Amino acid sequence: MQLPRRVATAAARARNGLATTRGRLVAVALVLLVIGGSAAWAWWAFGEPEVEFIAFDYQRAYEDIEALTANGPRFAGGEGERLGAEYVAAQFTAAGLSRVTIHSIPWTLYEPAGTQELTTAWEQRDPFLGETTLQRTDHTLSHLDDFTVLAFSGSLTDSNIEAVFVGNGDDANYSAAGAVSGRAVLVANDGALSYSELYLQVLDHGAAVSLIYDLGRNWPIGKASYGTDTRGHSVPFPEAYPEYADSLVPHLMLSETAGEELRGWIADAEGEDDEVALVDLDISVTIEMRETRVVTGDIIGKSSQIVMLGAHMDTHYVGDGAVDNTVGTAEVIEMARQFAQAGGLEYTVRFATWGGEELGLLGSYGYFLQNEAALKSDLRLYLNFDMTHADLEEGGDRIPFEVNDPDLAKEIEAVRDLWQEHFPALAADYDTPVSYSAEAGPSDHRTFALEGFTTATGYGSGSAEYHTQYDTIEHINAESLQVAPQILGSYGLHVARYGL
Repeated sequence: MQLPRRVATAAARARNGLATTRGRLVAVALVLLVIGGSAAWAWWAFGEPEVEFIAFDYQRAYEDIEALTANGPRFAGGEGERLGAEYVAAQFTAAGLSRVTIHSIPWTLYEPAGTQELTTAWEQRDPFLGETTLQRTDHTLSHLDDFTVLAFSGSLTDSNIEAVFVGNGDDANYSAAGAVSGRAVLVANDGALSYSELYLQVLDHGAAVSLIYDLGRNWPIGKASYGTDTRGHSVPFPEAYPEYADSLVPHLMLSETAGEELRGWIADAEGEDDEVALVDLDISVTIEMRETRVVTGDIIGKSSQIVMLGAHMDTHYVGDGAVDNTVGTAEVIEMARQFAQAGGLEYTVRFATWGGEELGLLGSYGYFLQNEAALKSDLRLYLNFDMTHADLEEGGDRIPFEVNDPDLAKEIEAVRDLWQEHFPALAADYDTPVSYSAEAGPSDHRTFALEGFTTATGYGSGSAEYHTQYDTIEHINAESLQVAPQILGSYGLHVARYGL
């Protein structure tokens, strides 16, 4: 396969860096075992016993990204997610994993169905003849470029809905705007309220349409609204707020350009009896009980105790999600191949890819609920990989790690320090901080942290294309795919081999 320029360049840099590193490793008694096409294992002193760094084949992981993104979006419960789950299961099986299973996890899910249409307008009317239009300016917005349909939006086909601006959507701005019942409310989101809280405001005030644009973000993104259950886990919005389940309204995100244009038209119409800002729309969304998919496969150790490595495979409906999170999925697949060659494991290692993460960590939570007793008995450590990638060409060089146990944070820091020492050419390009946080961040490790398990996760630098149709494979820096597996994955292998 001919690799793209940035991948081929990264491969050359890695070869040069490894040549430099090899000379330095002689002093620390490096042992490299290369048998045919099998992996190479490098051993470093890390207390007693030693830690081994896996040799991660990032070009093969890149090929997995190509295969997974070829089928388009993998939104929860959709056909793309099914095909993705089947691909992961096939790779796990080919790697030699045992008990490979595609789990079906039922949840209330959503899918924008058919063509989504949205037009904003400014209209001047005859002050004496009421609804008679003297002039009108229309802007037909482009789905995905100018607006997206947020989960869990309702459906509506209607025209000439009066638009009103409610600032950042808080109580004070709603009070200042006056009656908004039956209107389309526009919010300039400054982050003071979550998307879920903004949606609740719309429903509580009886508005007909929710329009949000993020200040400083000109691409509309995919996002979800959800609530929490009594255990503190996220659940789908209609399940969290059943009183609104049958009265959901369109919940849409605009680009900043489209939002500011409509805001200007609303401002022009304020205090004018003959001017009005309007919205026409045809939004169709299916909300129903469906199944998201979780894939697991095991390398069976001497003990039933489990180290689990996971990543979410789903995307928003808007695009391929190459960085978020095909990257993590491909890393988990490649680590499964590498771990399968390790041998001599004390703990069982379980690899998992989660569906439904983008809608509130639904896949991992549903899997936990289905396997709660066994996990509480056997799970000792969960390691998560989410966008563990850095696009150096876009100025991103951070691949940080978040750990919910201070002692574990120190151990991972020690592994990271050894990695930096022995792979200096690679480490020079990437910032890999390790931080302790008792509060797990918004990825699937949170499911396990909330239930008292020890967790660590790798993140990435993100990308300007986050949650848009532009998060494509062209933005992948293949070289960076090896960083989190070499650090966090190697620690997981150490624990699986020698226990905690």
